[in-house]
Amino acid sequence: MLIFSLVGTLFFLTQLLQSGYEMSPLRASLVLVPGLAISVLASFIVIPIARRFSLRSVIAGGLTVSASGLALISQLPAQDGVLLALLAFAAVGLGSGMAETVTNSAVLSAAPPHRRRRRVRHLGDSLRTRRRTRDRSAGQCAQHRLPGAADERCA
Repeated sequence: MLIFSLVGTLFFLTQLLQSGYEMSPLRASLVLVPGLAISVLASFIVIPIARRFSLRSVIAGGLTVSASGLALISQLPAQDGVLLALLAFAAVGLGSGMAETVTNSAVLSAAPPHRRRRRVRHLGDSLRTRRRTRDRSAGQCAQHRLPGAADERCA
């Protein structure tokens, strides 16, 4: 569920930055890149933190940081709040990255071992099916390609 707060904030802030603060789509997206990068980095940094502290405290800390970012977003001014929007989205990204990683790990570790193996096997089967489909379509394109003729589907 945390990912919805991150994605929802992303959609809201892009609209605010473009419509409210009169930014171009490129500049608006560049304002939000640090928050996304922090989310990814937080998912790596939280692993050693989760080994040192209890799972409950790490999740609560991530939720608190994310909630503080959402609270900052609710206080954004109607004009000239680009820096505050960047900081608020960074806080949402940090909290979401921390809590999401740990909760995913907690859910998978709480499942009985026979169900965990089934989930991993199911994921492997779907990846192999996708790879076989891709390889078949590439082979069909190679078989039916005529010298000098371009086929847009196979390019």
